[in-house]
Amino acid sequence: MIYNYIILFIIWGILAYFLSWGLNKYLINNKSGILIKKSNESATRFASQTKPIYGGITFYTVFLIFTIMYIFFLDENLYADKQTFGIGFAVTVAFFMGLADDTLSTPPLFKFIVQFVVALLLIYFNVYITIFSNIYLNYIFTIIWIVGIMNSINMLDNMDAITSVITLTILTGIFFNIGLSHDYTKLPFMFGIVVVFASILGFLRFNWSPSKIYMGDNGSQFLGALLAALSILFIWNPTTNVATGFVLKPILITLLAFIIPIVDTTTVTINRLLQGKSPFVGGRDHTTHHLSYLGFKDKNVVIVLGIISLISVSLSSYIVNFVNNWNTFYSLMFGSIATFIFIILYANTKVSKTKTRKFVKTVIRKNI
Repeated sequence: MIYNYIILFIIWGILAYFLSWGLNKYLINNKSGILIKKSNESATRFASQTKPIYGGITFYTVFLIFTIMYIFFLDENLYADKQTFGIGFAVTVAFFMGLADDTLSTPPLFKFIVQFVVALLLIYFNVYITIFSNIYLNYIFTIIWIVGIMNSINMLDNMDAITSVITLTILTGIFFNIGLSHDYTKLPFMFGIVVVFASILGFLRFNWSPSKIYMGDNGSQFLGALLAALSILFIWNPTTNVATGFVLKPILITLLAFIIPIVDTTTVTINRLLQGKSPFVGGRDHTTHHLSYLGFKDKNVVIVLGIISLISVSLSSYIVNFVNNWNTFYSLMFGSIATFIFIILYANTKVSKTKTRKFVKTVIRKNI
């Protein structure tokens, strides 16, 4: 039986990849006459803002087509499942909010309100973190997590291919978490991950440095909402034991799974607050940028951070599936690993900042 599903995963992945690749190529060639670019072209980014932002459109299109196919060919009652329907609804709202922001340059408050609505929708459809015995604390923590990850994935989208690669590593970990649970009721989520994974690969062909397209906020918000929701079901909750009152395990494994976006957002926030700047204003001061200031090419920055993320996600999945008797040793060991990654990446923002001004001027000149 499992071999039949593996074959289906492969077939669906191949079909989703070529559909994504074809859509991106078609839109880049602009044969459709559609040209969507960032409304606020003066916004701060490491490269030109004038490239088309089709990524999220292809992600969502492929996701929608294969969801319909799944209902028609595999499970006509899929829409009746509260959690799967809720996640589909939430990521749809997130996608259109991002698309509105891309094309209309909406104010930050609009984004925050919609992100808050996305969190409430997921809670309504029973997708929420369960690490506390008090249900309202769980709701509050869930809202913070969903809004935080949606913003974090959005902030990470500051260099060619970086968000695509990091998302692929996280989705890989979640996929194996579901598979190793041997819970066949969760197969729709595995098919969904395969489809999104393949659509990102099809997009990555054109997003790899030097990129031809970006995913835009429509892509980063879609992926942020999806990752936040899936992580609640398959990273946060599987290792939670409310009876013991011990919440460090789910916190650490989730931190490891999302180490790059969390470290990047935390680093940027700390540095900007120390400089008296708003964390919500764009800048060329992300961990990705500071690796470039050290002399890494954009491609190498993505490879380095991708490897770190893959190792960290693998550790997270190992804990979820194989570490049952959690103790202080595990807390210290895995906590030290997460802390070490943060210290290295944060320290680099201090080491490399003396090179920042000259490097930024060079990058700007290349993109004018």
